[in-house]
Amino acid sequence: MRRFAFALLCAACGNNSTAKQPDGAATTTPPPSTAATATATSAVTPTSASPPPMLADDVIKQAVTSKQEILVVKVLGIEGAAGGSRSETTTYSLDVVRAAMGTSKGPLKLSHYGAPKLEQGKLYVITTRDGNPMWGTKGIRESIEIPAGQEEAAANAHADKAKSLGGN
Repeated sequence: MRRFAFALLCAACGNNSTAKQPDGAATTTPPPSTAATATATSAVTPTSASPPPMLADDVIKQAVTSKQEILVVKVLGIEGAAGGSRSETTTYSLDVVRAAMGTSKGPLKLSHYGAPKLEQGKLYVITTRDGNPMWGTKGIRESIEIPAGQEEAAANAHADKAKSLGGN
């Protein structure tokens, strides 16, 4: 048992020496398992070279046919009203980084019913919906978070997809 433990110790520390039996014969050491040699290089990190996350094709198609906007936005602030009730609403203060489809620019306020879906300080591609014309508001229909540094790529990819699905 002691020889086996010494052999494992040698294998674990990477020492190429082999354990010897009392008569001088070498013992065999089991090869290191692949689980012990696995590295953390398999983790995927987003880079500007990787394609940006995309809204689903049916969401983009709906935005095209309904003449909604597809925007790349940064969330600057979040306000909630009537939390926990049936009439709970969330209003976002957004900065339009780029319009993939539509004309919105600069600061923008959009809302939706329910608890917050977006997080402050993060970037998203969103589609808008018509809001209440009496209040002059628009709302958020769908959203997908994008990594920082992919704003332009996300806008271009969504604009290209919108055109291929029948947009102008």
